[in-house]
Amino acid sequence: MGNGETGACPQLFVGIVAAVTFRVKRTGGKLRGKTSVREYVTVTAQSPDLPPRPPFERTQVLTHGAISDLQAFGYDESDIAEGERNAERQKSKERLWRLCRQELYLNDEKAPFATINWRFTLDAIEIASVQGR
Repeated sequence: MGNGETGACPQLFVGIVAAVTFRVKRTGGKLRGKTSVREYVTVTAQSPDLPPRPPFERTQVLTHGAISDLQAFGYDESDIAEGERNAERQKSKERLWRLCRQELYLNDEKAPFATINWRFTLDAIEIASVQGR
């Protein structure tokens, strides 16, 4: 399970991945030339079996008014003996979960224009709530 960093993909990933596209439009006006969206993600709660995850921050420049985001939750079972993998998968599905708060900021603004609360399990990535200003 990554923490937003780039690098090698797990060899034997168990979990779920979701691709999200955010389209940004200003009410009553156009976006300026190099408009960017900064995301700041914190863990608000998680299963006790998971290691702590530090806050994650990333900025993307909008392309045609949109950015893409990849949400992933799972683990690499490469270090688990092949004969134990099915049992570990079942156990992990029952116990692994995480709740995250994703704040989205336009350009250098100090207040988020949207806040999304995500719920992650090995079977689903769901939006728990969305708040906008």
